Amino acid sequence: MNLDVNGESFKCYLLDTGLLISLAFDVGIMSDEELFHAFLRGRLSINEGMFFENAVAQQLRASGHKLHFHEFYKKEDDEHIFEIDFILTKGRYICPIEVKSSVSNRHVSLDMFCEKYHNRVKDPVVIHSKDLRIDGGVEYLPAYMTWPL
Repeated sequence: MNLDVNGESFKCYLLDTGLLISLAFDVGIMSDEELFHAFLRGRLSINEGMFFENAVAQQLRASGHKLHFHEFYKKEDDEHIFEIDFILTKGRYICPIEVKSSVSNRHVSLDMFCEKYHNRVKDPVVIHSKDLRIDGGVEYLPAYMTWPL
């Protein structure tokens, strides 16, 4: 029994992102050829974030990390739920990771988490599809650089 894990909120990932994509589209709405052409043209109305996050989860597990997800409120009476996609441990510090599949410089949940746990956070990361950069203490990593975390 793990006393530090909240069983009320969790995320599930599939170890094979390709299989996840196949299962997600195995509903018989389009033929395989129609699906392939729609995918190539960027005309699928899908939650791309789910696939992107799953691929990152797969890389983190392959490099030996346990996957920890965290939901929190800014204040006790607040209705807005913030979430951190992954939390890694680095010695006595924690490294929060937010995954962004689309172009966005906003990371409200990551900022709120860093503010709330400022004395324990080290090296916050946004994993995205763009170039490597560091901005305001946040490291923006392209997805292919997830492996060495």
